[in-house]
Parts: sequence; C-alpha cells; structure tokens
Amino acid sequence: KEKKEALKALEGERAALKRKEEEVEAMLKRQADEAEAIQQLQEKRRKEHDILHDKILHLLPMISETNGICDELDRGITFDLKIVPKNTFKGQSARARRPSIAGAPGDGGESAIAVRLRDRGSKRERLWTYDKFLDRIFSIRDYYHASV
Repeated sequence: KEKKEALKALEGERAALKRKEEEVEAMLKRQADEAEAIQQLQEKRRKEHDILHDKILHLLPMISETNGICDELDRGITFDLKIVPKNTFKGQSARARRPSIAGAPGDGGESAIAVRLRDRGSKRERLWTYDKFLDRIFSIRDYYHASV
C-alpha cells in the first residue's frame, strides 16, 4: 500500500516536472523567436541607414554644385539636404509620391532623403524628393550652360 502511494506520488511529481519542462521550453522558444525578430529589425534598420548614407554621399556634391550655379546666376535660391519621415509626402498625388519618399512596396524604412529649396526673395520653401532633385539637376545644368 505504501509502495503504491509512493509510486503515485512519484508519478505526480514526474507529471509536474514534465509540465514545468514544457513551460520552460515554450518560454525559451518565445525568447528565441523574440531575439530573432529583434535581430531582423536591427538588420533592417542597418540596411536602411546604409542606403540613406549612400544617398547622402551621392547628393551632397550635387547640392553644392546646384548652390554654386544659383549663386553664379544670382537666382536667390539655395538647396540643402533634409532627412524627413517617410510619410512626409503621403498626402500628395500619386505622381508626386515617389518610391524614394513614400515607401516602395516592401520598403519599411522610416526616414527618407529630401532636398529643401529656399527662395530668399519670396521666403518660400519647398521640399523635393530625392528623385525629383535628380531629375531637376539636369534642367538646372542645361539652364546654366545656356546662360553662360
């Protein structure tokens, strides 16, 4: 009789240990999944940072060139680089909403590159997308070469 009770108690302890082991394994799996998700998010942010860095390095000389052209032609316009939230241009028309700002499918970035155009005469400012500036710099260069 005592042997049966001891065996029953032992079975109960084994079952309790088994449940505890399953709980711990489930907790470890959740923690591993969370760690993996955090690592993927960090990698995604690192890639976005690298892309922004490359765009900045590509854009800065062109902004300097454009400012030099505007100074030489005495246009009263300056350009500078801005890092803006991705949704800055979301309310604009589809034509104005370019993938470089508005978020291309699969691009979950939170920041984007924009160029601020300031007209010193009228005190107006405009934000151009990265792509729009790249499109317009050719027109600015053509205008400059035609004027000189």
